[in-house]
Amino acid sequence: MIVERYLQLRPRLRQVLEVLAAGWNIKGIADQLGIDQKTAEAHRTKLLQRLGLRSAVEAPRFYLENKPNRHRAPKAGRHEVPSKPSAIRTNS
Repeated sequence: MIVERYLQLRPRLRQVLEVLAAGWNIKGIADQLGIDQKTAEAHRTKLLQRLGLRSAVEAPRFYLENKPNRHRAPKAGRHEVPSKPSAIRTNS
């Protein structure tokens, strides 16, 4: 079952999935998680393999359909994934 594949992910791969689903690229994933870009690439590759996804483009849909709060209550103190910065910024 797909949900079981998600629940069996290690915490770091879940974090990578959350940040990837928020729309961040490899550099953004690395910055958000405080890791090297090559490490972020390796995590993304491993994540896609474990979930049976063909590309990173499928990750946001997978995450939205299988995210934890759909199946169980989130743990206390759970961090929020930062949203992707807007491409257009206004000076106010």
